[in-house]
Parts: sequence; structure tokens; C-alpha cells
Amino acid sequence: MILSQGVRDLTQQLLSFGFVGILATLVNAVVYHLIMLTGDFSSLMSNFFAFCLAFTVSLFGQFFWTFSAERRRLDSIGTALLRFLLVSLLGLVINSFLAFTVVDYMLLPHLYYIALMIFFTPLVLFTGNKLWVFKS
Repeated sequence: MILSQGVRDLTQQLLSFGFVGILATLVNAVVYHLIMLTGDFSSLMSNFFAFCLAFTVSLFGQFFWTFSAERRRLDSIGTALLRFLLVSLLGLVINSFLAFTVVDYMLLPHLYYIALMIFFTPLVLFTGNKLWVFKS
């Protein structure tokens, strides 16, 4: 079966998004976990610190690799960067809500939150990046 160029491009994009996303998520999860182990910060503050580092990984990977073809066709890089920040902040809001709900409200171990962060939030972020941030 021969796949169309569009299907191949989307598949490649999903794979690179997944790779960068896994790397950023690992940074997020490890930093969050390490901060939580200190016992010095709340789940929300730990999540924010972890987000900042993961955002940097994601920005460089997604902007310069995953969506590089779309980035080159954009009218305004500034607009794309602002949109990327907004979509990433949506991810922060989702993860903060999940962290608060699971760790602070339900009083479950923070590893339950990490599982949700790994599997749920990336779906939202890919959709936002594909359909809004890098829409050419």
C-alpha cells in the first residue's frame, strides 16, 4: 500500500511531535517529581517550575523540528510564538488543574497526576499546535 505524501508528512510530524513531547514530558515529570520529593513546594508551584523547563524543550523541538515546514510558510513568526505560548499555557492550566485535583484535593500520590500529565495533555497540545499555532 502506497501512502500519499500528505499521510507520510502527517505521520512524520506525529512521530517528531511524539519524540519532542516525550522528552518535554520526561523533563516535566522528573523535575516535578524531584521538587515534590523535597517537600518544600506545593504541587502547583512544583508544576509551574517543571512547566518552565519543559516549555523550553518543547519550544525548540516543536518550533524548529516538528513544525519547521509550517514555520517557514508563516506570515509572522511572532504570531506563531505567541500562539505557541498560549497553547503551552493551556497545557499548564490543564496540568495545574490535574495536579491540584489529584494531589491536593483527592490526596492521591503525585505519581497518579504524572500518569495523567503524560497521556492526556499531549493530545490537547498537538491538536492546538497543528490546527492553530502552525496553521499556514
